[in-house]
Amino acid sequence: VLFNCFAQSKFVRGDRRRDTLVELTRVINSSFELSKVLQLARQVIGTLEGHCVSEIGLLNEGEESFVAYRLHTSTDDGRVVEHPPQTVPIANSAMAHVVAERSTYVSDDLARRQHFPADADVFRLGVRRYVETPLIARGRVLGAFFVGSRDPHRPLRMDLWLYENMALQMALAFDNAIKNDQLQKLTRRLQEENVYLREEITSEHGFSEIVGNSAILHGVLDTVSRVAETDSTVLIYGETGVGKELIARAIHSRSPRADKPMVKVNCAAIPEGMVESELFGHERGAFTSAVERRIGRFELASEGTLFLDEVGELPLAIQAKLLRVLQDGEFERVGGTKTLQTNARIIAATNRDLALSVEAGGFRRDLYYRLNVFPLTIPPLSQRREDIPSLAQLFVDQLNRRMGKKVQSIDRASLEALTVRNWPGNVRELKHVIERAMILSDGPVLVIEGAELGPGPGPGVSPTPAAAALDAGGRIAGPSEAAAGGVATLEEMERRHIVEALEVANGVIEGPGGAAKMLGLKPSTLRFRMKRLGVRRPQRG
Repeated sequence: VLFNCFAQSKFVRGDRRRDTLVELTRVINSSFELSKVLQLARQVIGTLEGHCVSEIGLLNEGEESFVAYRLHTSTDDGRVVEHPPQTVPIANSAMAHVVAERSTYVSDDLARRQHFPADADVFRLGVRRYVETPLIARGRVLGAFFVGSRDPHRPLRMDLWLYENMALQMALAFDNAIKNDQLQKLTRRLQEENVYLREEITSEHGFSEIVGNSAILHGVLDTVSRVAETDSTVLIYGETGVGKELIARAIHSRSPRADKPMVKVNCAAIPEGMVESELFGHERGAFTSAVERRIGRFELASEGTLFLDEVGELPLAIQAKLLRVLQDGEFERVGGTKTLQTNARIIAATNRDLALSVEAGGFRRDLYYRLNVFPLTIPPLSQRREDIPSLAQLFVDQLNRRMGKKVQSIDRASLEALTVRNWPGNVRELKHVIERAMILSDGPVLVIEGAELGPGPGPGVSPTPAAAALDAGGRIAGPSEAAAGGVATLEEMERRHIVEALEVANGVIEGPGGAAKMLGLKPSTLRFRMKRLGVRRPQRG
C-alpha cells in the first residue's frame, strides 16, 4: 500500500510538471511582444510547485551584463513578489558559467558552500540550492533561467528535465519576440526613410532640392527622366558638392524600382580592409571581429538600386570582384562558399576622370566600360549661376525651420556677391555659407559679410581674374573686354583663369606650388574642369 501511495504521488507530481510545461508553452507563444512574453512566463513560473526564487536573465548587447527579472515567494503569506528588472554585471556569476559552458549548473547547498558572490543574496531569500540553465535559441545563448529551492537536496532528474524544457520553450519565444521587435523597428525606420526620401524627391520636376530654372539644369533633369525608366547602369560625373547623390536618388525614385530600397556605399569612407565585407557581406567567423553573419550592400539592394559613391576610390582588388557582380550578378560573402545572386541596378558617381585613372593604372579598364554605360555629367554651380538665388532662398527656408528663425529675404548686395563668387565646393559650399550667415543673423533680412563667405586665396596667391574684374556695378568684365565694351562668358573667364594659373605653375597641377593650390581647388576638381573646358597643360619650361 505504501508503495502504491508513493507511486501515485510520483505520477501526480509528474502530471503537474507536464501541465506546467504545457501551460508555459501555450501562454508564451500567444504574443510576439517581449515585455508581454516575459510577463506571461513569470506568471506560470510563479506557480511552480515549491517555488521559492526564480529569475529570467537576458543578456545585454556585448554580453557584459544581463537584465534580471526575478520572482520570490514570501514565506509569510505565500504571495509571489515580482521584483523590478535589474541590470547585473555578468562577471563572476553563475550566468557567466552557464553562458560559457552552455550547460545547466546545479549549486551546492548554499548553507554549506557559496561559489558566487550573488549566492548570498538568494540565500537570504531562503534558497538552499538552485538550478541555472541556459536559454538557447537557434544556437545562440540569450541568457539563463534560474530556479531556487528551499530543499537542500539535489534536484530530481525529472525536475532538471522540466527546467531545461521550460528554458528551451522560453528561449524560442524570447528569440521570436526579440526578432519581431527588431523587425518592427526596422520597418518603422524604413517607413520613415521612405517618407523622407519621397519628400526629398518630390518637387516641380519630381526632384527635391534640385532647384533652378537654368537651361543646363533642365537638360540634365530631362536626361535623368529618360534614363530612370531603364535598368541601364549610370555613371554620374561631377565636382565635389554638385549633388551627385541627389541625382542618383532622383533616378531611383522615377524608376520601376522606386518601391524597392536604394542602398548607398561611400567607397571613399570605408577602410580598405572592410570594403569587401561592406559590399558582399561576411559569414560568422570569417575574421576576428566577425561575431555574426553580416548581409552586404549588394544583397540588401537586390531588386532595388545600389549607389556606389566615389567609385574611383575602390582598391584594385575589389574592382575585380565588383566586375564579376556586374557581369554575372554573382558573389560570395567573405568566408562563405555559397554563391549568391543580385539584380541590383548600379548607379555610380565620381569626381575623378576615370578615363585618366584607367590610363594611369588606378582603375580597371574593363570595369570602367561596365560602369560607363550611360555617363551623366552634373554641371558645377559656376555653369548655372542663375540658379544661385533660388538655391540660396531654399536653404534659408530650410534653416528657418531648423533654427527657429524668421529670415524673410536675402540682402540684394549679398545676393549679387553670391551670384558672382567662385564656388569650388558648389551647392554644398553655398549651403554652408548660408548656414554660417543664418547663425549670425537676427533680423528678417539676411546680410552675408565677407568673412562668412569663407577664406579667400592663401598667402601669395593672386585673386581670381573674375574677382579682379568686378567693376563697381558688380559685373564681370576682363580688362580687354571692358576696353572693347564687351563681356566675356563665365566659361571663357574660367578657362582663361585656369590657363593663367597653369602658366604660373609651369604646368604643375598638384603640390604646394601647383595650379590647384593657387585656385583653391582639389587636383581632381581642376583636372575635371580642364577636361570640360578643353584646357591642356603647357609644356614645362
